[in-house]
Amino acid sequence: MLKTTLLSLLLLLGCTPTLQATPTAPSPTLLANTPKTQNANLIVPKTTKFTWGKPGGDRSEYREAKVTYPTITGLEDKKLQDRIQESISLQSAFGRSLSDMEADFKESHWLTNLEYKVNYNDHNLLSLTYSGMGVGAYPSSFVRYRSVNLATGQILRPHHLFKVEALGAIALQVDQQLQAAIKTKVAELDKPDNKDIDPKIYSAHRFRIKHLNDFTLTPQGIIFHYEFGFPHVILALEPTNDYLMTYDQLKPYLKSGSPLEPVVMN
Repeated sequence: MLKTTLLSLLLLLGCTPTLQATPTAPSPTLLANTPKTQNANLIVPKTTKFTWGKPGGDRSEYREAKVTYPTITGLEDKKLQDRIQESISLQSAFGRSLSDMEADFKESHWLTNLEYKVNYNDHNLLSLTYSGMGVGAYPSSFVRYRSVNLATGQILRPHHLFKVEALGAIALQVDQQLQAAIKTKVAELDKPDNKDIDPKIYSAHRFRIKHLNDFTLTPQGIIFHYEFGFPHVILALEPTNDYLMTYDQLKPYLKSGSPLEPVVMN
């Protein structure tokens, strides 16, 4: 009987594992545009630990995973607080609740840690990244992105920010960056260690409108993310996954009333 593991679930959800540095542990953060008072609205990390087996054994006898996730506290509007919490929750990001993930761990023991990082928290906008690691045949990691309108609790999608008719133009500009990154990697195939690698591994990769959904807000602009999903053995030949477009570049594409207007016009 095939076992369901967190790794396989992440692959089904489109979270292709890639090697990345483990993020630093988050600390309580003042929610955007909140006065610094004793009862301030905060993004507070909560941490739990999954365990399997008995402590003191080797990896075949005992494993544990540390899971840290954000919680929102202090908002007077509890319905809004609940909407924001739901939008940044593990369930929203992975389609798995904390208890679901613990059940997966009891079966697979694959996960080692899961944390989050706040990338942007201003102008009623919150953008964070979940980063996790696990160990199977190889150590690998995965990421998931969430950006939220704090005024409504709504998960931000490209059509909330930009004119629908402009999404193709944005994707094309990101693809130009992606193709330049591919060209750089193709040049590395001339190295002796890469002689047996077929350049066709890059041929199917283009950044399209559907890929705009994975993005991160930053003070400088929006980073759009693309997962190549190369196997571990050729991971070094994978181009960068992250492509920045500045707010000046994106300004012509903003829709009227876009939540980004205060950021771009600031």
